[in-house]
Amino acid sequence: GSIIILGDLNIDNSYYGHKLIDAVKRLALYQINQHFTRITNKSSSMIDLIVTNDPSLKYKIHLTPKFTDHSIISLNIKDEGKREIRTRKLRCVKNLNEHDSENDIRALNFGRMDRDVDIEAGR
Repeated sequence: GSIIILGDLNIDNSYYGHKLIDAVKRLALYQINQHFTRITNKSSSMIDLIVTNDPSLKYKIHLTPKFTDHSIISLNIKDEGKREIRTRKLRCVKNLNEHDSENDIRALNFGRMDRDVDIEAGR
């Protein structure tokens, strides 16, 4: 099954940002949004992220500029009727425990995987 993680992670080009990127790679996840979501006169950053384990996911991303200090980011997923849509646990990243979060993701049932994740992830 597909998992999608999205939200205002408030992590930019910092120590924690690099830790998040490492975790995404280690778990064979893909960041699918590539647009800045917080733009000021002095800087632009992509701190609102959408991450999935399914590179074949059919989706469309919508940005509504500058609703607050961020753009609103929304995701429409094309449902082909083959997927069971379930809601999973949400976790506040303010109190993120990296070890617990990684264990939760690893515990998800991705079904049978016949391919090498590193090859599938294009590394």
